Amino acid sequence: MTEWTREERYQRIEDVDTEYFKTLKQQVDQSKFRQQFHIQPENRLIK
Repeated sequence: MTEWTREERYQRIEDVDTEYFKTLKQQVDQSKFRQQFHIQPENRLIK
């Protein structure tokens, strides 16, 4: 698991690189811990 710095953790979603954002989405979609019945963000970044 990646340790995020404070800057990475609190960056604006508009400032995230598109390719990096797609990579995060793929990681979340493939996670075996993804909830099926509860609301979760689509990625690790909250809007």
